[in-house]
Amino acid sequence: MNRIEDLLKKKKAIIDSPGPERTAKVFHEKGMLSPRERIDLLLDPGSFFELDMLATHHYQEFGMSEKQIPAEGVITGFGDVGGRKVCVYAQDFSALGGTYGEMHGRKICALMDTAAEAGVPVI
Repeated sequence: MNRIEDLLKKKKAIIDSPGPERTAKVFHEKGMLSPRERIDLLLDPGSFFELDMLATHHYQEFGMSEKQIPAEGVITGFGDVGGRKVCVYAQDFSALGGTYGEMHGRKICALMDTAAEAGVPVI
């Protein structure tokens, strides 16, 4: 495996293995589903393809240079609902309390652009 593949694997592991404050238990205790659970329930099984999962902020102030925010607090991608292609996003309040940063916004805007070009709805 080359260096880029190793780096991608490490980044994906950070996203797929959330810390205790980000586990589904946090959501379940509040009577909620996690963002990934909501997406899984909405879309046809196995149809979700996540976009920009490795996006990261570039802030240096307020100690942010040391913080990694998994998926930048918003999960974006596309999949099928009843066999019809859709774009979907779910915000994750467990990532810095749902703070809306530059990359968070860019991910949503890019998804909306993709949906407009493809002629599919955004959920």
